[in-house]
Amino acid sequence: PVGCCCCCCDGEGGEDGGDVGNEEEGLVMMENSGGDIELRPLTRTPKGSGVYVIDDSDARYSGQFRLDEGAAIDPDDFQQEWARYEQRGSIEVKLYPGSDLEKLLANNHISCMASGTVGTQVKYYFFAQKDSHHFLVEMIMSTATYELVARVRSKDAILGRFFVDHLEQILQHISEPND
Repeated sequence: PVGCCCCCCDGEGGEDGGDVGNEEEGLVMMENSGGDIELRPLTRTPKGSGVYVIDDSDARYSGQFRLDEGAAIDPDDFQQEWARYEQRGSIEVKLYPGSDLEKLLANNHISCMASGTVGTQVKYYFFAQKDSHHFLVEMIMSTATYELVARVRSKDAILGRFFVDHLEQILQHISEPND
């Protein structure tokens, strides 16, 4: 184990303003020296002390957030998980006209499950995976304004939030800057 966030807050945030995470989830989001967000396993020791220790021994949660290549999900499983999982975040951006959303996401290991146009809206359903965790995404884009709303669902709250941040960074490549 390396590092201590020195908080006595029962998972509500440290004195240094860091995001401590959720004791039940066992993960914490931290910014490394390069400015990238990392997930690290979190343990509380000793019991009731209010001190959380970050365990660097689990390589699954160290380094940049990386999705599994070649992830697959059955359409029925996607629908069942969509109904079961909670929304972990949403993103609103305005895309540059002519942006190839599906290609950008595919190049980042986020696969399109289905898409279709109704009137002036295109609706997409995407999925991605990290280890055994699925991330499900619904995106609705206006063909008139190129405004896009993405809603992310996942089983794990912390990984879900981490994926939302990752997706937002990817979408910045084809989005107009905020005013």
